[in-house]
Amino acid sequence: MSMDVLIKPTVKLNIFDKVLFLYVIVASGAALGFVRSQLGMFVLLFLSLAALLGHNMLPRRSFYIALTVWMLYFIGSTLAIGSFHPYFMLEIPILMLSAYALINIFGVSLFWYFSRTIYILAVISLFFYAVHWVAPGPLRSFINAFDFQGGIFDREWRNCASIVIYTIVELAGESFPRNCGFCWEPGAYSCYLVLALFFNYFIIRNHSAKTNLVLMLALLTTFSTTGYILFGLMVVCYVAGHRNMVIRF
Repeated sequence: MSMDVLIKPTVKLNIFDKVLFLYVIVASGAALGFVRSQLGMFVLLFLSLAALLGHNMLPRRSFYIALTVWMLYFIGSTLAIGSFHPYFMLEIPILMLSAYALINIFGVSLFWYFSRTIYILAVISLFFYAVHWVAPGPLRSFINAFDFQGGIFDREWRNCASIVIYTIVELAGESFPRNCGFCWEPGAYSCYLVLALFFNYFIIRNHSAKTNLVLMLALLTTFSTTGYILFGLMVVCYVAGHRNMVIRF
């Protein structure tokens, strides 16, 4: 792929494709009680099957090989620990099917849709993060009124609430807010931001200053050591791959 290639969406998506993609993004953020529940997992199964059937797609041999490997592992672990966990047996195949559906339906356009979606979520998170600094009380009241988290993370030393697109996590003794975005904690959110930046610079070749600046600013507000380290490694790789250009500069 040449250095000036920009991957753009080329596939025609139906409603199930779009809902599946957005559901996977939200579910992977793991900030909501529903997406962590068994019902949430079966919703993912339904959306994956609906998206595949909407394109007259059926899993190919490679999927069944991977499924067989998983089942052999599950049988072995079941025998080793001496107890049977049916939900665990189904959970991984459902995740595999959703990944299979996204990859085969979206193709390389998946990189563009992911990066674009994370950019939009970053803009939203920066807005709420700014409000969090200026008016933390009213923001907390607003998010509590529409909280979808279900109290799954609340502890005596930790207060959490989420409106799907933005999550508040307040830890006892923490002197300033950290941007969690749509995720359950800032470290997880930082990984999505770095991944979007990685796609922009290494795969999509989207060097839009506005887009990448927003992603970097959102990353900065997470105050995540993990995110900063990953970003540093990405910068090192980018500079190493463009050392001739850097030398000329």
